[in-house]
Amino acid sequence: MSRRASDATPFAHRDATFAFSPNGLWNEPDETDAHVKWVKGFWQALRSYSPRGAYVNFLTDEGQDRVRESYQGNYDRLVQIKRKHDPANLFRLNQNIRPDAH
Repeated sequence: MSRRASDATPFAHRDATFAFSPNGLWNEPDETDAHVKWVKGFWQALRSYSPRGAYVNFLTDEGQDRVRESYQGNYDRLVQIKRKHDPANLFRLNQNIRPDAH
């Protein structure tokens, strides 16, 4: 992946040396809060070692700031493309780049 420039495609992390995605699985619904807290805490502890951003397909419902952070310098260009090709935001069920983003 490092053979391409970071702005050659939407994926901006061409110089990353590793990918980290903490995932938690459990069976008991009443344990949800504890497990979510643990996963978020683990992620936060390792975040200080990260150059920021994420592989966008690792994201869930973390909000627009994380989507923007994941695309890094490519985000504004992707907003322009979205405005041109999907101004009604039909394709919004992914890690959405909103056409009205600023």
